[in-house]
Amino acid sequence: MTSKLIQAVANPKVYGGKRKLDDARITQHLSEFFDIILLKINDYLDETGYLTGKKISVVDIMVYCEIQTVCIMYKKDIP
Repeated sequence: MTSKLIQAVANPKVYGGKRKLDDARITQHLSEFFDIILLKINDYLDETGYLTGKKISVVDIMVYCEIQTVCIMYKKDIP
């Protein structure tokens, strides 16, 4: 999901091509990302603290970076 959202903004700027996703699909993906996926991740983290165990891991950092990238590119705050 995050890769599609990142590519929709980055690819045209980097490669000069047109976006592969139209505005309606981007809006749909953003809605799913913020209204469903992030809430599920948040609920999971409320129970476990971290994604892969009892301590922070590279996976936690990678997921945070993906989420933060989407938020920055679409000028949204992490809920």
